[in-house]
Amino acid sequence: ASVPCAGLMIAYSVYNLVERGAGGLLGGLMGWMGVMSLMEANKIWNLRKARLLHQHPLFQVARSWRRQERDAFGVVHRINVSDFDDEAILTAGGFRSLCSSFRRSDARSAACGRCCCP
Repeated sequence: ASVPCAGLMIAYSVYNLVERGAGGLLGGLMGWMGVMSLMEANKIWNLRKARLLHQHPLFQVARSWRRQERDAFGVVHRINVSDFDDEAILTAGGFRSLCSSFRRSDARSAACGRCCCP
């Protein structure tokens, strides 16, 4: 959403410059804020493509501090020393698992909950 908003800010600044001449301080400031927003969106996109998003101050939790792996002896917990973001989502579930936790096994309650939990 920041890229379209940045485009609108830049377009508004250019419109003010063309229609009103100088456009005042606010028009120029909005244009520069749009340019800065585009630069930040580009930086975030490049970090995301390189799987280094955790290096950005807003997305430090993109890399967890521990790893959980399974080997021949069971589950092993290790400290994450990787330089890349996590591949798997850290939290399991979502709306479907929340919804299934409210269902009961009897047919009447399952039919009642089917309208909001397909």
